[in-house]
Amino acid sequence: MSIRERIEDIELRLTAAYQEGDYQQVRMLEHQLREIRGQRSIVDDKEPYTPEGRFYPDDRE
Repeated sequence: MSIRERIEDIELRLTAAYQEGDYQQVRMLEHQLREIRGQRSIVDDKEPYTPEGRFYPDDRE
């Protein structure tokens, strides 16, 4: 599971926890979300459009 997918999963679980009124779960999920976003690099090796020497799929040299 990629970081982006993990973030989306936590956001969905966070929405459900708010709707259920489970604020302890909300705090835990928000903490996880902050940790994951803090780990995320500005340059993602799997992202095709990163500026740091990555190739662009439209470049046909």
